[in-house]
Amino acid sequence: MRNCFLIVVAVLLTGLNGFANETNPTDLSFSSVYHGSAPEYNGTLVAFSGADTSRLSLRAHNTAVAASSDVYEDTPGTATSNKKLRTDFSWNAIPFTGYTFGGKFELEDEGDPDDDTDIDIKDASSVGFILAWNQTDYTQIEILYSRQDTELDGGGLFPDMDMDVEYIHIGGTILMNPPNRYQEPSKWQPFMSGGLGLARFDPEGADADTLNKFSLSFGGGVRFFPIERIGLYLSGRAYITFVDTEMAGRFGSGGNYVAISADTLWQFQTCAGLIATF
Repeated sequence: MRNCFLIVVAVLLTGLNGFANETNPTDLSFSSVYHGSAPEYNGTLVAFSGADTSRLSLRAHNTAVAASSDVYEDTPGTATSNKKLRTDFSWNAIPFTGYTFGGKFELEDEGDPDDDTDIDIKDASSVGFILAWNQTDYTQIEILYSRQDTELDGGGLFPDMDMDVEYIHIGGTILMNPPNRYQEPSKWQPFMSGGLGLARFDPEGADADTLNKFSLSFGGGVRFFPIERIGLYLSGRAYITFVDTEMAGRFGSGGNYVAISADTLWQFQTCAGLIATF
């Protein structure tokens, strides 16, 4: 008890002296008489040398706060539970294939303004690619490219004609169950996504200009990781294009000169792909 009392008094006196004189207030040193084994308090090692008289040093260390993408794991085979720093993979590459349906124009007939004949974009397969990178534990920025090789249904006014529909969007993803930085991420990761950018409607072999219009997209899906770096990607997405103009020309070989237009054009896409993290 007497030895403990001497240590406490020495800590107080030397700490006050160090506070007044030392340029680094977090580095304190003092001497005291102590008989017995070296104590350990709250993870701070108190080391002694010599038989009766020892020098005790205490240091406060500031540890850097880990970034939001860092995860800590227990290191096996140690007497105490140490932590090993592991950095989450922050980039995602997602090639996908899918099916896009919907989308139509209306025939512009100057002789009959009430004519509402629909010129449909045929349902067809599509392919694309998404590149995404982490912003926080649960949000990502993504760049999306999607291409649909389809046909424009002439509706008897002109032969069916090949058309390419492309979307180039930048947007974001929100994970619905973000990984805890002290735990392994869930294998199942539902998400919501959205974006904005360019929509291109390019009729092939037509005497008509390509339409380049502003568009939005939104959707959701799930990502499944059976292994750490590779997973499956399933999603559904809606595209809204603000056309508000007409596309006129002689569509098809020997086709009539017609004009088609739309105010807002909707398309829907379901897709499946692979997701690689790095």
